[in-house]
This record gives sequence, structure tokens and C-alpha cells, in this order.
Amino acid sequence: MHEVHSRRRCVAASVSLVVGAALLASGTARGIGIGQVDTFAINTAGWQEGVASPNPPTRVASGGPAGAGDAFLQNISSGGSGAGSKQIMFNQVQWTGNFTTAGVGAISLDAKDLGTTDSNIRLAFRSATSVIVTTESFAVPAGSAWMSHTFPLRESDLTVLTGSYADAMSGVTSMRILSNSIVDEDGESIAMTLGIDNVRALPEPITGFQFAIASMLVRRKRR
Repeated sequence: MHEVHSRRRCVAASVSLVVGAALLASGTARGIGIGQVDTFAINTAGWQEGVASPNPPTRVASGGPAGAGDAFLQNISSGGSGAGSKQIMFNQVQWTGNFTTAGVGAISLDAKDLGTTDSNIRLAFRSATSVIVTTESFAVPAGSAWMSHTFPLRESDLTVLTGSYADAMSGVTSMRILSNSIVDEDGESIAMTLGIDNVRALPEPITGFQFAIASMLVRRKRR
């Protein structure tokens, strides 16, 4: 009987993993978690602009970092004014919730500037009462190859625009990917085409000192 229950638990766990992976791929899973990744293999994974935008994010079936057959997300901004003029997109599905208790300390992604204007990629996070944005941007030159970057999410790495860091990270209602040369939650009005892939939730990156301590402990254990 014990073996039967154990097998049932294993089957249930396997089903949960498969369903969870499918939900993440389709962009219908809710709530942040370590290891979560948007590869855009199926669709846009919930990334969008305002409903009035004439050029919302679209899935491109091939040409991502892995080459032929690797899908990615493309976002076009027209420049000027009005809907679709700014380089910005947001997600209110799986990239929400309590980043603090989930242990998410960094977001990595791959980016490619498919246009003729340089990009300055930032992340912004909104809660009900707070807005924070990454202080340092990720520079992606026009016409670049795919480039990888990790945004650490420590308090020292983000600028508070409204409310507080703690409030924003404990109740994210929207995560934004944008291009702006200044520290702002809004994308700049710019004519450009941006490719994004492999948006991934990671634990906080360890420092050189932490790595050295961990290595020392491993060596001691081996001895």
C-alpha cells in the first residue's frame, strides 16, 4: 500500500511539473517563482502594450539567440507621439506577486536591437502604491547581435520613483521592459525594433566574497 501511495505521489508531482511548464510557456501561470522563464516558444507569454497600440509585441518564430527555429518577442515603437510611439511593454500575468518571499533577486534576458537606434534597456516594477526602476540600463547598440544581461534586484540596484522598494517588491502588479536613457518607468519615444528572449527569474547573484566563502567551505568539506 505504501508503494502504491508513493507511486501516486510521483505521478501527481510529474503531472504538476508538466502542467506548470505549460502554463509558464503560455503565459497563463500567475505569480513569480525562481527559474520561471519566458522563451516565447508558443506565444507572447502575456507581454503587451496598451490596448490602443497599433504595434503591440509579437512573437517571431525564428532568429532568436539559438538561431533558426528559436522564437523570440519583437516590439516595435514608432517614435513621435501617440499609442505605440514608446519602446515599452509590460506583463501582468506571471511576472507579478511577492518577489521577496519567492527569493527572486535578479532577472536575466537576451536582447537584440533590430533597428537603427541604440537601446537602453531597463526594468520597472509597479505595485498598488509604489514604482521602482533599475538604476543602471543595459546598453544594446543598433544592429547588435544577441546580448545577454542580468539585472540584480537589490535595493541598491533600483531607484524608487514612488512609494518604497519593500512595498514594490512584495506586491508586484506589473513588470515592464523598456528602453530609456534616463531613469524612468516609461519608455522613451523612439523609432526602433527590439528583440527580447529568455526572460528568466533568478536568485540574487552572489558576490565575489560570497563565492570565495562558499568555495572555501566546499574545500574544507572535501578535506
